[in-house]
Amino acid sequence: MSAEVRELTEREMRIVSLVVAGYSNKDLARKLGVSERTARSQLSRICDKVGAGDRFELALLALHRGLVEQKNLPTSPAGSC
Repeated sequence: MSAEVRELTEREMRIVSLVVAGYSNKDLARKLGVSERTARSQLSRICDKVGAGDRFELALLALHRGLVEQKNLPTSPAGSC
């Protein structure tokens, strides 16, 4: 496990899973019971911790580094393709 992964809290790992599942900032906020601004702030801190430039890169890094497994992802509120 890499150092940046160990730095992520349980809540941050949950946020990563939701991002990988396709949740928007609005959906993240609703799911976490926080404001959209707080959700964006938390997401930004997570990206900084793992060196991701944006949510797309965060999702790719999370899958590539095994932070989340696709079979364990929550269902996206937008549905599936």
